[in-house]
Amino acid sequence: MKWLAIAMLILTQQPTQSPKHPRASAQTTSQEEATNSKQQSRTAPPTADAANRSESSRDEDLRIQRKLAWFTGLLVLVGFLQAGVMTLQWLVYRRQSQIMADQRTEMHSQWQAMQGQLEQMRSSGQQTDRMIEQVTKQVSHLETSANAAKDSANAARESVEVFRKKDRARLRVVLKDLKYTTNVFEHPVVLTVYIYGTREAFIQGSGIALYVTNSKTRDQGYRLHVPMYGLPDVIEPKSTPLEIKPFFLRPFTTEEIAKVRAKEMFVHCDGYIGYTDVFDKEWEILVRKVWQRSDYGVGQDSGYWIAAGEEGETEDRDANSGTT
Repeated sequence: MKWLAIAMLILTQQPTQSPKHPRASAQTTSQEEATNSKQQSRTAPPTADAANRSESSRDEDLRIQRKLAWFTGLLVLVGFLQAGVMTLQWLVYRRQSQIMADQRTEMHSQWQAMQGQLEQMRSSGQQTDRMIEQVTKQVSHLETSANAAKDSANAARESVEVFRKKDRARLRVVLKDLKYTTNVFEHPVVLTVYIYGTREAFIQGSGIALYVTNSKTRDQGYRLHVPMYGLPDVIEPKSTPLEIKPFFLRPFTTEEIAKVRAKEMFVHCDGYIGYTDVFDKEWEILVRKVWQRSDYGVGQDSGYWIAAGEEGETEDRDANSGTT
């Protein structure tokens, strides 16, 4: 198409002349020659210039006719080319139409398959909903059963705990009045251990310390404890109270006794007894006491033991949790 446009542009730039038919041109030329011969015969003889012009005119007509023939051939060729191109386009369109028809058939098949899957999903969804409802009911029943079992276990544990608390051994320590002494063979403090309950107490360890400070607050860092000699390994239930008389390596000095009597210093007694019951549970009883000097008693050494801080009560407690 590009070359055809260029050829048409070149032909349009040539000087346009009306085409002449060869016979008409020959007749015209004969008439002109007869007329000219008549005129020449009347006027003057023919010249060489007129013959040359006639020859040039015939050559020009031949060139124009050749160009027209070429142009007509090009138009025919272009027509054939256009016909071929249109035929190819028709084939391409037909092929595309077949492909689109196949795609439409395939899409219709896929749509039918998707419709089937949708129906299956709906059916599966209904089944799943029913299963979820059944599982929910089962979970509710299981939760009810679990709560009932939990309540039963709690009740059983409480019953066991009540039984243990009622049946286990319990110890209690009572301190007798303080005795001011500087003799290492005497006992400035004596403890009485009581047992309650219907079971034995198995002693695991013990210790006691006696010291003097300038405050009623016990010394948290004091660690000089001596064992409670005379405390048996097993304390039987309903046994008589045990009197423990520990020996202290450092009794009071005369100056300390005077300051205690003047309420300038204070005597502290720290101790503990660790034991287990028949259920193998560990218990401990703590002694955290400070001697309170009294001015209203009989004699200058009268007084009584008071609790030294929050742990001053001499009652047993759980060795792990600290509860009684």
